[in-house]
Amino acid sequence: MEMPVKSIVVVMTSDPTSIRNGQVGDYYLVNGVLYVRVYTGMDNPNAVYGTAIHEIVEALLLINKGTPLEAVDQYDAYYYKHGRCPRCNAIKSEPGDDEHAPYHTEHQAATMIEELFTTLLNEEKSNKPNRA
Repeated sequence: MEMPVKSIVVVMTSDPTSIRNGQVGDYYLVNGVLYVRVYTGMDNPNAVYGTAIHEIVEALLLINKGTPLEAVDQYDAYYYKHGRCPRCNAIKSEPGDDEHAPYHTEHQAATMIEELFTTLLNEEKSNKPNRA
């Protein structure tokens, strides 16, 4: 079986307008290449890396499951236009946090991995000896 994702390209950008829906991370698939865009203007550099990890994990889980990324795009477009879930009118901090989102499970998994990753990065940074 051929891998649906042949390569992953991560684009770090300081231009928030290059990311759809005004978020800090985004992904899309073109001809087997997974593109991930991450906004670098966050205060903590580890949050930038965590966002990149989140987007990669979420996208790969969705692709592996067979969920069309267009379903995520459509859900997000509605959510950002109307500010609520199209099924139950719930308002969450992120559309993927809503249980009706077509990527809710994948978003939750990606969030857990992102949080673990950034926690470990921060611990490594604080445990480094000060070499002056």
